[in-house]
Amino acid sequence: MDFLSKQFNRVGKQSENYQITFKPIVLKVNVYASSQYYIIFKRGPQKDESKKYKLEPQSNGLQMQQLLFEDEVFQRVSSFYQEKDGKFQKKSADVIIKCINQVKEEKISEVSLNLSSYIGRGSVKDSIQLTGSAYFLDFEIEVVKSEGASGDRQSQVESDQQRSASQAQDSDDEDQSPLKSQISNDSKHDESPNMRQSKSVVVQNINTHEREELQELQEKLTKQQKENYNLKLQAEQLQNKIQEIELSNQKIEEEKDVIHKELEKRGEVQKRWQSRCTELETEIGSLKKEAQDYYSADRFDNQYD
Repeated sequence: MDFLSKQFNRVGKQSENYQITFKPIVLKVNVYASSQYYIIFKRGPQKDESKKYKLEPQSNGLQMQQLLFEDEVFQRVSSFYQEKDGKFQKKSADVIIKCINQVKEEKISEVSLNLSSYIGRGSVKDSIQLTGSAYFLDFEIEVVKSEGASGDRQSQVESDQQRSASQAQDSDDEDQSPLKSQISNDSKHDESPNMRQSKSVVVQNINTHEREELQELQEKLTKQQKENYNLKLQAEQLQNKIQEIELSNQKIEEEKDVIHKELEKRGEVQKRWQSRCTELETEIGSLKKEAQDYYSADRFDNQYD
């Protein structure tokens, strides 16, 4: 289904944002040679890749091995469209298994999931059967209502991405097959006036959304530039304060050196005075002893006179 057909199919449908959380747990795969394996979770033009895991062939001849993923979590927010009967339109995501060996890198399996089937079921542990040299993939998935951006906003972003991918694909198709382009043009001429008018309205709405989004991005850019300028001024002010503090610290260090030298001089003077006091105390002690000896001898003489 091309981009315009998707947009036309969504006209009048209510959209809601849901957060998709996909966690691969275990991959069962045949290993014939030393190889690296990784998984790709692809939704529309966006894709997430796990890190690469190395597996070696076993010596007992068994090829099937289990690859345990280490806390791999893929998350994104996407818009789901709801029919009048309450059912959600199908929204697919692709799970791709790739292998890197000594010869080449190749896709060994690919399977598609209907994300709408997991809405409202909470966290679900599921398993899918694969093709090629891969057998099964055990995973955990949860699709819950997002409290983030509005449905129309998220839908527009997702639609822009899908439209870009669709335009690129259409360009490739035109280069590869002029006949296909001619058939497509003929089918457009066969469309009813109401269909062409509806698609024209959709395109006009998309262009309006694009202009609004561009204006919003320009406003955000201007705001960001002002914030950057204010941050630059604050950084310059902080730099000036740092220089002032450094000069103040330098003066404090110089004063500290002067005080330290003065204390050293006073310490030397104090030591000299202490030494002199010790000498005087020694002399006083000697004088006291001489006086005491003299007094004792004088009393002895007076006693026998």
